[in-house]
Amino acid sequence: MRNLILLSSIILISELILSQCANPVRPTGGPKDTIPPQLIATYPDDQTINFKGDQITLSFDEYVSADQLQQKLVITPLTDIKYKTLIKKRDIILKFEDPFKDSTTYMLNFFDAIKDITERNPAQNIIIAFSTGSYIDSLSLSGKVNDLMTNKPISKTTVGLYPITDSLDLFLESPYYFINTSDNGSFHLRNMKASRFILVSFLDENKNLKLDPATESYAFLSDTIDTSLNYDSLQLYQFQVDASNLTFISARPSGKYFDVRYSKKINQYHLDSQDTLKPIFSSLTSEQDVIRFYSQKKRPKPKKN
Repeated sequence: MRNLILLSSIILISELILSQCANPVRPTGGPKDTIPPQLIATYPDDQTINFKGDQITLSFDEYVSADQLQQKLVITPLTDIKYKTLIKKRDIILKFEDPFKDSTTYMLNFFDAIKDITERNPAQNIIIAFSTGSYIDSLSLSGKVNDLMTNKPISKTTVGLYPITDSLDLFLESPYYFINTSDNGSFHLRNMKASRFILVSFLDENKNLKLDPATESYAFLSDTIDTSLNYDSLQLYQFQVDASNLTFISARPSGKYFDVRYSKKINQYHLDSQDTLKPIFSSLTSEQDVIRFYSQKKRPKPKKN
């Protein structure tokens, strides 16, 4: 009888052990991957000269993605050459549709466009420079951009250099060299040729790489920049002011009045009448971009002091 009870106990314990083995518990995960992808090779190599190819390849130590490459990759000097992106596991391939300009140094700054596919850690400081000529332009300049009113640094604002020409119009053209400021408002333009430029910063809100003085804050240096000299502490103070030209928009009746609208606010104005015996009554509306005209019967009452 005792042997029977012992045998039954052994069978019951065995069934419990087998039951636990049949229901495995999910293993706990390891430490979170916080290491960004590491660049192990490029074609062409950084600082290559006499480059005549149409393809650029970057190889990393792990699988990567670059779904925002077209938006974040900055190529200087400014070029309109289009390219296609191909991702093969650990490689990113840029296939350019047209040849690069002869005897020119190009710099490709990838910022945080390249990330690993597991934790989306961005690769750091991926910058490649190469030349289609026999030497690499190596001049550089650096500085900071701050807000004029608060003195706080301005991040992700565009800092650009414009070549000086007879037809230069800062409001219509894109900069030849450009870079975006970092979180602390600093910038570093590199691999530039020796020449004279105008330095401008602007908050490119519409992402068209052109300064819109009516809506975007900006700053500029009054003196031209000679890139053959050493500039390592340039300071720009950016502010918002509508510097666009005052233009006429419309003139039409508005109820009992006649409104003349302009493209921006008006601080003061002066009216001349051909008939000095018939005075003209007018005032600025609250928006200050409309001059409102009144008939003599509906002329505005003078403001009390």
